[in-house]
Amino acid sequence: MSLTVSLTATEAESAKALQARLLLQDVFLWRCEADGAGPPVMPAEPVTVEADFEWAYEGSKDSTEDFSITVKVASYEKLTFHVTATFLVRYKLLVEPSPRPEEGEAFAKSQGLLAAWPYLRELVQNTTARMGLPIESLPALRLVLQTTRKTQTLRKKKRARRTS
Repeated sequence: MSLTVSLTATEAESAKALQARLLLQDVFLWRCEADGAGPPVMPAEPVTVEADFEWAYEGSKDSTEDFSITVKVASYEKLTFHVTATFLVRYKLLVEPSPRPEEGEAFAKSQGLLAAWPYLRELVQNTTARMGLPIESLPALRLVLQTTRKTQTLRKKKRARRTS
C-alpha cells in the first residue's frame, strides 16, 4: 500500500511560507475509536487496509495554532475492522500575523500531517495488535507536488533541450 498526499503548487507555497513562522509544540491524541469483528480463530495472513485522511486548521488562541489530523484505517475483507484517530498538532506562532484559513489548511495537509503521521502509525499498529488483527505496518507517508499539463509540457521541453 502506498500513502500519498498531493499538494498543488499554491498549497506548497502557502505551507512553506507558514512553516517559517511556526514552531511545533506538541502532538496530542484527541479522539480514537476502534471496532472490529474480533481476532481470527485460525492464523491469518495480514489483511489489506484502506486509509482515508482528513485535516483541518482549528484556529488561533494565545499565540498557538492548532491543526487536527484524522486517519481512518479499515479492512473490508474477511476480518472487518476500523480504527479512526484524530491528533491535535499544536504549533507556537513565532511571527505575526496568524495564518489565513487557506494557509492553515495547506499547512495542515502537509506539515501537520507529517508531524502527526508517526503517532498515527504507532496507534493503528498497537490498536490492531491488541485487537488480535494481523495487518502490516502502515507505510511512510509521501507528499507530492501536483503538476498541471502545462507544467509537464514545460518540463518535457526543458528535458528535450538538454538532450539536444
